[in-house]
Amino acid sequence: MRKLYAIVVALSVILLSCSKKNDSAPDPEPDPTAVAAAAKKLHADIQGKWTFGGVVLSQRVGIKTTKGSWLRPNSPKHQTARIQESGPIKTGFIEFLSDSTYIIYDAESNYFTGKFEAKDGTTISLANLGTLSGINFAQEKINFKLTYTSNSKSITVTANKAKNVPAGDKAKLLGRKWYLTHEEDGHTMFEEELEIYDDNDKLIDKFIPDSINYQMSSSGTYVLQLFVKGELRNAQVANWKWHSTKTDRFVYWKYDMPVDEDEDVIIIRELTQDIFKATEYDIDMTEIKWLLRPVR
Repeated sequence: MRKLYAIVVALSVILLSCSKKNDSAPDPEPDPTAVAAAAKKLHADIQGKWTFGGVVLSQRVGIKTTKGSWLRPNSPKHQTARIQESGPIKTGFIEFLSDSTYIIYDAESNYFTGKFEAKDGTTISLANLGTLSGINFAQEKINFKLTYTSNSKSITVTANKAKNVPAGDKAKLLGRKWYLTHEEDGHTMFEEELEIYDDNDKLIDKFIPDSINYQMSSSGTYVLQLFVKGELRNAQVANWKWHSTKTDRFVYWKYDMPVDEDEDVIIIRELTQDIFKATEYDIDMTEIKWLLRPVR
């Protein structure tokens, strides 16, 4: 009987030891193939524009956008009077493009851009900014937490999916990245010093750009970027859509501003794989012609 008792005790000790070992065993490594598949699906699902209200990001890594015409930041076309009529900017967005570029425009007109990478099914890394985690989709909404790389602080964001501009051959061509040439009236943008003012008419920067890029997205975003020696110095962000009655033009407007199809219009004179010729009119109805070519 004592021998049987000793055997039972010994077995209990062995079982308890095995249980502790199992409890302390590390979780199994995730299947790399499954993680890669989930990341690929997230990269596809998240593409497009997601709009939010009242969200302001850390300004230390953002570029302040300005008011102006389609390719003229100093133009009086959209200056303080129209801003005061419509009130301050209250909406913003985060947009993911198919080439892995992200664009963020927050509620105080701060602009952020860079490349993004889906790490798994719920996490995305934003270059030069931070990480989106806990990403989940609910019908036409998205929820996520943004954690900044610089200070580990985080904010939670809920955003709504924006509708795309009607697709077509012209929209596909416009959706490429273009650069402004010196041809036609383009040279004027590289000859004069640009003065950049904030919403309070305070001078915040002045420079002569040596490179100007322009891009429109299928989600109705247009972005104009001005560079000096490869450094992004200023950006303009706005909405765009096709003119309601004229097929050779589109209209653009800043966020929270009314759409003016007579004034805020760009006429497409020529659009191919290799060239984009556009015309707009300044506040005094002076005709301005631009010639852009694709960024290769």
